[in-house]
Order: sequence, then C-alpha cells, then structure tokens
Amino acid sequence: MKLRHWLAVFAFVSSSALADVTSVPVSIPQPAAPAYSWAGPYAGLQGGAISAVESLFFPTNTPLFARPAARGFVGGVVAGYNWQATEHVILGVEAEMNLASAFGRSMLRTRTRPGGGTYYETKVHATGALRARAGVIHGQSMFYVAGGVAVINSTLQRNIPFFGEITHSYRTTHTGWTVGLGVEHAIRDKWAVRADYRYSDFGTRRIDTQFFRIIDIDATLRIHDFRLGLVRKF
Repeated sequence: MKLRHWLAVFAFVSSSALADVTSVPVSIPQPAAPAYSWAGPYAGLQGGAISAVESLFFPTNTPLFARPAARGFVGGVVAGYNWQATEHVILGVEAEMNLASAFGRSMLRTRTRPGGGTYYETKVHATGALRARAGVIHGQSMFYVAGGVAVINSTLQRNIPFFGEITHSYRTTHTGWTVGLGVEHAIRDKWAVRADYRYSDFGTRRIDTQFFRIIDIDATLRIHDFRLGLVRKF
C-alpha cells in the first residue's frame, strides 16, 4: 500500500515538473544582419557649395590688387574603388567630374584706395579631381581623409566701365592639389550617403599682357567647397 502511495506521489511531481519545463518559452537566436561591405567599386552623384577666391597682384611701381571671390554651386558624378586593408581600415582611389556655376567680382585697388573703377570677375565653370582615400570604419559609418590632384576650368575677366565697358577675358584649365575629409554612412545593402569638405590650391600663375593688354598679372586661386552625395556599390 505504501509503495503504491509513493509511486503516485512521484508520478504527480514528475508530471508537474515536466509541465513547467515545457511551458517555458525557448528563445531561438536570430542570425545577425550582415555588416555593410565597403570594399569594391562604387559610383554616385554629389552636389554642394563652392567658394573660389582669386587673389590678383599687379607688380607695378604702385602695386595694385584685386580679390574676386566666386561663390555658387557645384555638382557632378563620382566613382571609385575601395580595398579592405584591415577589419576597420579602408583604402581607396576616387575620381570625379563636376559642373559649376560660381561668380564673383572685385574692384581694382591699391593698398589704401580703389584703382579708378576697373574691376575683375572670376567665374568657375567646371572642376575635377583624382584622390586617394583612407578611412576608418565605425559601425555603419566610415570616416575618411583624402588628397590628390585637382583640375579647374575658370574665366578671369577685366571690365573698365569708364571706357564703354571694355572687357577682356582669359579662360583656362589648370591643375593643383586638394586635401579634404568626410564621412559616409551606409543606409541600405548597397547604398551610402556622404558629406565631404575639401580645400584645393591651384598655386600662382602668371597671366601675360597678350590677354589683358596691360602689365602681367600674378593670379592665385584657392577653393573651399562642401558637398553632399549618394553612392551605390557594385
């Protein structure tokens, strides 16, 4: 009799424990979403603001100066290739070509006063660059620095209102160097947005008298620009 009693108790306890175990929800780990891969080719569009300051110096007995600052918009296409150097480091190369619409003017002057109503205008028509990049990955973002060769097509124009708006212009394409930094953030499997700042310096060039029929001009052109972009990996 006692044996039957203890067997019944054991059966009840076992069934209760089994019911408790089976009622506990089981958490099945879900596979992690694959990390965005920065390696490989990419291409996209970009656009933003540009500020091109051209410092003009006229080496006369009484030196003359002008400093037209062309401000406006720039936009175009960009393409490049990234290599995964380490788990968190990206190296790459990038090329771009842009159209620009930027304009600025400045009155010719001595160090102390304007120089008789003549003014100079700077217009930026197009820019381009070939840059190397090095970036550090943090989460879904990449912070990078970049530098390389820059190209610009611009016009320098002289206007003399006192003589019936006599105008002489000089349009040319010249090269310089550029450095900058930026950040890209992955928004989908193959898409990323970016913000990019750069400084470009095209040095000092001598514009001789055949263009303006006056004394030679030493022109120094420097550019700051900020761009937003959207790129797609392939």
